[in-house]
Amino acid sequence: MRKGAASTARAVGEQASAIAEVSKETEMLTVQFTGLAKSMSDQSKSAAEITVAAKEFLQQTMEAAGAMKEQLKSVKYIRENTFSITKQIKLITAANVGNSKSAVTMLAKISGLQDLSRNNTNEVKSIRGVLEKNGATQIPAAR
Repeated sequence: MRKGAASTARAVGEQASAIAEVSKETEMLTVQFTGLAKSMSDQSKSAAEITVAAKEFLQQTMEAAGAMKEQLKSVKYIRENTFSITKQIKLITAANVGNSKSAVTMLAKISGLQDLSRNNTNEVKSIRGVLEKNGATQIPAAR
């Protein structure tokens, strides 16, 4: 029996040694799982932060798009008003050209009237001279 007892004692010792080894490995595995759980938690937090940042970026993008739409409306408004102003300038220019032509015509007519008035004055002087020469007594005064 001694032989069997020694063998059993050896088997029990080996089993105890194996159990200690399994316990040590289990402890190491537990530490690794704890690290893995912490890493996964950190990853989850990072993913949540990325999600928040993405939502903020989307909001900023939407605001920028809205601002660009407003700027486009303003540019269109400016463009339309520029066309309107250009059209009005063309109309004013055409009216000014017409007024200038009318002024030239009026100036020509006034010049013609001045010439006629000078001629009439000269004729009146000539007639007075003839009348005075011929002894006319009542010559109307010039106005």
